[in-house]
Amino acid sequence: MPISPVATEIREVQLSNLLQQTCFLLAKPLHTSRPYPNLPYIASANNENPNPAELRTDIFYVTTLDYSFATFSAVKGSGQLWRVDMTGYPQSSLVTLVADLSNPTQPNGVIAVPGSTKILVADYVQGVVWRVDVNSGAVNSSALAASGVNGIHAPGNGYLYFSNTGASSCDDFALYPGVSSTAAFLMDGGSNRVVFIPGNGNLFTTIANISCPTAAAFGKCSGDQNSLYVSSTGGDQGYADNPVLVGRRLTKMVIA
Repeated sequence: MPISPVATEIREVQLSNLLQQTCFLLAKPLHTSRPYPNLPYIASANNENPNPAELRTDIFYVTTLDYSFATFSAVKGSGQLWRVDMTGYPQSSLVTLVADLSNPTQPNGVIAVPGSTKILVADYVQGVVWRVDVNSGAVNSSALAASGVNGIHAPGNGYLYFSNTGASSCDDFALYPGVSSTAAFLMDGGSNRVVFIPGNGNLFTTIANISCPTAAAFGKCSGDQNSLYVSSTGGDQGYADNPVLVGRRLTKMVIA
């Protein structure tokens, strides 16, 4: 039977005071641009925080980068990988620098390698995946060389799945849990839409139209595992033309 999911319910939440997006993949809140009571935070308003990765329960890893939306370039040597220990939440979380990424240009996809001490960080401008050992802080940039590699996932089946921004306009994606190892929901920021790809050919279906979707994840809690959460920025170019902090959106789609 062909897989044809449908978004039966769509809810949007306005995210104010955030420069680019909320790291919504966490089981608990992690905001990126300004401190809130009892919420951990990293970096200043100029720093970009791509999606975090959970290596162990409530232990998350996130990259930061001093990035200018005026020039669409990063400050050389500003890339870093941080550990955010939220095991004591809602008490203060411990934030620790793990490693410096010597010369990243646009790190985005961040994942934990199941059953290891490794974090993978995709840099879609350089076309490399940075591999970081969270215990030693050792960094290896030759883990993978694929032009435009962006969103990445390692579901534990021995394969690394990634989207390729260099070959199209796709960003992050979410694998369809419990359905297929290759079926995925892809964020197509260039066409302002979320598309479903069954993974058995070149066919795809548009699930929703969202302005510049950037990242996606399925809910982890009981009764929420068929909910797809999508963050959207409204477009980087719009911020470059008018650099004012405005609300972004987090959209919940119930997939049937």
